[in-house]
Amino acid sequence: MAWADFSEAVLDAADFSLAAGASSTYDGARGKQAVFARADLKGSRADKHTTLPGADFKEASLAEACWEGADLSAAVFEKSDLQQADFSRCRLPGANFTEACARRAKFSRSDLTRAVMVSADLFRGEFHKAVLNHTDLRGANLFEAEFLRAHVSGADFSGANLKRTKLEKWTPP
Repeated sequence: MAWADFSEAVLDAADFSLAAGASSTYDGARGKQAVFARADLKGSRADKHTTLPGADFKEASLAEACWEGADLSAAVFEKSDLQQADFSRCRLPGANFTEACARRAKFSRSDLTRAVMVSADLFRGEFHKAVLNHTDLRGANLFEAEFLRAHVSGADFSGANLKRTKLEKWTPP
């Protein structure tokens, strides 16, 4: 499945668990409850026309992936490898990133309203102009993360590592 092109595919309840889908393309793909648990999606990509609400990426690898602008509302990324992934401009309300490793990942201009990022490793993450209203960041590693002009009303940073974090012109809780 590596280098596969799923552009504009309908993926309702499709199960790609454990799939080797490195560098695959999902531009314009759509579907509800698609499962990518433990799949290798390293370097994969999707675009603003991709709509996969409720997708399950639990323990998957999306390292260096670019899913800019995708709708991944209520998606599950628990314990996933998201290092250097680009989720800029994504719709991620209610998404679950519990214990995900998202070092140097980009979430700029993304909607992370009510997302769960408990104990996530967001080292040097970028959240420029992101919406994190009521987002749960308890115990997250936010060392050197950038929240420039981010909206964080009602967000919970309890126990989070905020050392050297940039909170310039952000809207505090």
